[in-house]
Amino acid sequence: MAGAMSRPTGLTALLVLLSSALARSGAAVPHSALGADDACDAQAGNCAVSALQLGSSARGALTGTSEEVKPQSSGAEAEEDDPKWVWPKELADKQQKTDRYRSKPFTMDLYYTFAPKMVQHCVEWVAYFWPMMSFWSQEVLRRVEALPADADEAAQEKLRQFSLNASYLMCDFWFDPRSGTNWSKPVQEYMMRVKSAPSDDLDMPRLEGFFDSTEARRDLWAADSCLFWSSSLMCDIGLWSRDMQGSKDHGDGLCWDQVPTPEYAFTALGASLQHDRPEKPDDVDAFLHPEYLQCMEKPVTQELLEHRCPMFGHYSVGFLNVTDWGHGYEKGSSNYDQALKCQAKLKIPETVGLSGDLVVRPWSSNISLIDPPSADQDVNFMPSPEAGQKVLETVMETLQERDDWRRQQYKAWQAKKKAAEEGK
Repeated sequence: MAGAMSRPTGLTALLVLLSSALARSGAAVPHSALGADDACDAQAGNCAVSALQLGSSARGALTGTSEEVKPQSSGAEAEEDDPKWVWPKELADKQQKTDRYRSKPFTMDLYYTFAPKMVQHCVEWVAYFWPMMSFWSQEVLRRVEALPADADEAAQEKLRQFSLNASYLMCDFWFDPRSGTNWSKPVQEYMMRVKSAPSDDLDMPRLEGFFDSTEARRDLWAADSCLFWSSSLMCDIGLWSRDMQGSKDHGDGLCWDQVPTPEYAFTALGASLQHDRPEKPDDVDAFLHPEYLQCMEKPVTQELLEHRCPMFGHYSVGFLNVTDWGHGYEKGSSNYDQALKCQAKLKIPETVGLSGDLVVRPWSSNISLIDPPSADQDVNFMPSPEAGQKVLETVMETLQERDDWRRQQYKAWQAKKKAAEEGK
């Protein structure tokens, strides 16, 4: 359990992790999680026990049912989704692999419960890994913009493969150009090879030398959920990071190699997700990175990250019970038009989706940056029991929080019903 639970989790991986954690820990799922629809008032069309309310969610308080929440009207007409920007629910379902679970209330109940919690990690991830995100998205963007609109299918496919490889490298925690680690110099040299290549060079260099060692291979992995996110939003991120860089010209260098690596690891749920670094201290602001201003004109702020995260508004409000999927570019703006043109060249969103694997290695799936190892067991993950325990505790706390709220709602519904009967 600990090995799996120490990895970053996404919406699809969540169900695997929950099943593993609950089954292996011997923990009991709260009773109302098993009977989410037991107390529905069929006559009124109301299902008080199924209502989801996680309260503390940064994406807004949620009140859902066995279906997604709907935008609440304040008297004015609710804005309709922009069909050019917001992806159809059927496609979103397919991407998240929830299409196969729509007839399974218990499974969907887990999605509705945990999705609002899981998407909160976007802002912390982007804040911590901005240098990697900025570099790779802009390298893809300049190649997208250089590819002629009438390029043949072979060239377009090479571009899409380059973008997919860049998505992987953006998501590998250790593939960080910042100074101060044993990965810094090899990553910097690799990135310089990519940056110095012309815009029509669509071949991603192979991972060789340092990266081919057994020790380095153990840390060559990326969460499938992150790979989905980065490949889906590559165009949006590229334009965003270019705007944020502003007048800061990196010239022929990386710039990010002059920025120090944080002394703490990327931390989620209070646990370090990098085995060689401690978790973030409680008194450190995860969103405060003045060192980034060496390489970008505008500061990264929590407010800005929450405005874009988790999906630049490409999912409808209420999908999977999340009230805010972020915001894209203003309709008709230059970035709006550029993003759509870029997505068309990369065939986004049709070609992206979760694979169902927890993690992706650079020698597996459709990523081929390095040859497979001679023995898989030599490069397996180094599990973190501490991280696994913290994730499991959060899972159980979230289920309990949900169930406590449901009991309150059910009691209120019963009292209201009793009062109505007595008043007859």
